[in-house]
Amino acid sequence: MDFMSPRTKLQKFIQVNQMKTVIEHTDSGAPQKLKKFLNSKKETILEVACGKGEYSVALAKLYSKKQIIGIDYQGERLWYGAEKIKENKLKNILFLRAKVEFLEKFFKPESIDEIWITFPDPHPKDKRGHKRLISPHFLQLYKKLLKPNHTIHLKTDSELLIDKAIEAIDEVHGKIQLLIKDIDHFVNLPEILAIKTTYEKIHRAKGDKINYLKFKL
Repeated sequence: MDFMSPRTKLQKFIQVNQMKTVIEHTDSGAPQKLKKFLNSKKETILEVACGKGEYSVALAKLYSKKQIIGIDYQGERLWYGAEKIKENKLKNILFLRAKVEFLEKFFKPESIDEIWITFPDPHPKDKRGHKRLISPHFLQLYKKLLKPNHTIHLKTDSELLIDKAIEAIDEVHGKIQLLIKDIDHFVNLPEILAIKTTYEKIHRAKGDKINYLKFKL
């Protein structure tokens, strides 16, 4: 739900290519740049389809001793996140402009501690179900990159997506750790779940309930 004009999008896309906190997947040195940033002694949190990077930036603020990577294919969206990194002088976060399908190109097996999936496209039609970021195909991809003691978080307004996620988790023999339908009714909600992105605010304004699913593979 970006309301930028084509010209503004192009300008931001050009600018983001010059930002040091955004790694471009077409750069032949991209894997090496990411490797240089990552410290194997620190926990790594990955947000897939991070959009403007609002959740990633919030995670970086909350967890200063962890390293955060936000991945999205839309460079003009990542521009906003890169600006917030600069504004808040954050040193523990980077963005990667790439498709989620190519994660294995940038991350080693068993190198990620947590994955966040916030308000992804639910792809309500079953013929596009393979595109859901919680489909069995993507879960198998994540499993290769996650450490044995890992966590995956899904936050969404879509009950359909929650249901499809539960089905996919069962299919790949994963384990659900926590399910909250309508987080506003959850007592002592963790600060990490109180983070509100632009997309969440839009859904809340429409009266949609926000759901959360925590699981491992």
